[in-house]
Amino acid sequence: MRLEDQEKEQYSRHLLLTEVGESGQEKLKNTSVLVVGIGGLGCGVAQQLTAIGIGKIGLIDGDMVSISNLQRQILYNSSEVGQLKVDAAAIKLKLLNPFISIHTYPTFLTKENADEIFSEYDIIVDCTDDISTKNTSNTFSSKLKKPLVYGALYKFEGQVSVFNFSCGPGYLDAFPSLASSPPIDSCSAIGVYAIIPQIIASLQANEVVKIALQKGDILSGKLLNYNALTNQFHIFKYTRK
Repeated sequence: MRLEDQEKEQYSRHLLLTEVGESGQEKLKNTSVLVVGIGGLGCGVAQQLTAIGIGKIGLIDGDMVSISNLQRQILYNSSEVGQLKVDAAAIKLKLLNPFISIHTYPTFLTKENADEIFSEYDIIVDCTDDISTKNTSNTFSSKLKKPLVYGALYKFEGQVSVFNFSCGPGYLDAFPSLASSPPIDSCSAIGVYAIIPQIIASLQANEVVKIALQKGDILSGKLLNYNALTNQFHIFKYTRK
């Protein structure tokens, strides 16, 4: 699909970039991305991918907005407490960019629905906070040969990587101990610094755009860790086992 005249105006700052241009923006328009989990990370990822012009965005989450979400989940407000997250998010995203298509799945990702839903998208973005769902995302993105952009939060820290990119290493290659160790506590149990989800979400969105444009150094086989208290980034390398 080509860009309409109004889209060219909306994306004008992108079109000025040699690395993007009109052809690159059309690639973004013709890319489909599924965001798994519309919490702190998912809100930031979905908002940025919408603004940037990803043509088709899927939102999957069976949760509802709660008061405790408002500290960090930037797509919601207090009047939406009790509403489905995917519904509240979709309304905001369509207002932000009317040129894209938003698809909602008011359910949690499971082994029973992952195959069917993942098959509809080019890139999967994991924004969940539990090990089981991350494992499911990894399993089915690997099976379907879809790149999986991973993000995770821990108090004042966050991580980003890209799994199963061009048959590259996956989730359990980066974290082999998770196959046998007990689950790590979620943000609801240990807390999370309100600003860190947006930083990590931005890094995830950046990987999505790089994959779609086939530009830059993809975080495949590399785990980026950011600490908000020290303001330090570290990259750890891992290989396919």
